[in-house]
Amino acid sequence: MPHLVFTSASDWLAAVEHRVTDPDIADALRSRDLEAGTVLAVARAEAENAGPTGRVTLGAEELARSAGVTPKDAKRGRIALITMGAQVFVSAPRATGRPSRQLQLPVRR
Repeated sequence: MPHLVFTSASDWLAAVEHRVTDPDIADALRSRDLEAGTVLAVARAEAENAGPTGRVTLGAEELARSAGVTPKDAKRGRIALITMGAQVFVSAPRATGRPSRQLQLPVRR
């Protein structure tokens, strides 16, 4: 699946909103018993909590609260975003004890 790359979190979110309507992605979500609305709620929370380069360090519990979904659905939503090429796993937990992911935004130099 090709990665989505956008210059702002709002552009990224708009692309994700469009992407979940793609028949192939919608079918894949349905086959995993995952609602598009859940993926969008997770995407909105990720976008709202992303840094300027798109880096997100919310834990699953924090993401779930922010998105208004269960922690299990928050994790599944993140996996869907990664699978559809909208988000990438950046690093394992470091000093913060949290892994980080990144919305597909270009690195600003």
